[in-house]
Amino acid sequence: MEDSKLAELLTKACPRPAFLASTGGGPCLALSVHVLMVEAGFVLQTSEANAISRNSKLDGKYVPQKDWNGLYLDQWIFEYTKPGKARKFTVHLSLQAASKRMFVHCSEEANPANTCVLGLQLDNYVPEPARLKTNSWEGVVVNAAKMKGLLTEYIMTPLLQNAEDQHMPPEEENEAQAQAAAGAGRGGSVGGGWPGWLADNQAYILAGVAAAAVALLVVAHRSGALSRR
Repeated sequence: MEDSKLAELLTKACPRPAFLASTGGGPCLALSVHVLMVEAGFVLQTSEANAISRNSKLDGKYVPQKDWNGLYLDQWIFEYTKPGKARKFTVHLSLQAASKRMFVHCSEEANPANTCVLGLQLDNYVPEPARLKTNSWEGVVVNAAKMKGLLTEYIMTPLLQNAEDQHMPPEEENEAQAQAAAGAGRGGSVGGGWPGWLADNQAYILAGVAAAAVALLVVAHRSGALSRR
């Protein structure tokens, strides 16, 4: 991912970096992780009122919850769902002030065994915090490709591989299985639809064709007989 692409995503989440209360770079890196999660298909969980506000905006899915920044000191928490997965995921980011290391802790709800942790060095991604006072995200965050690669390898991929898949309600699952079985029955050995129907009814079709041929011969014979009278 190009740095300019990440700047574009950050603009969708927060129009100007100057809106962030802190100039230390922590909120900027936390927001960068958030937009990369959303870009990968995770869906942010918010209150109903905030959801309406987000949905009313273009690319509103990137907009974080209203209290995402400043609620905790040097900590940021986001909750997501992922289509196809049964439980929600919590991303907890914590910045260590002394080392300037951001720890990304991600876990699956009700599954403590499915936990992933990654450390990101703040200076490697937000080298000039003073840029946060500007009205553009260009140049604020660097090494976007590296950040995305680390998140994909150490957070997203293992998290989703170990997450429980979403299952249909029993009645829907039974209905789907019944439909699949019916389709297999209609299809015979060649599949469902018209080819399957044709294969299953081949004997009847051939019998019908033969009967039609006999009928034509009878009509022709009678016509010939009538013409000779």
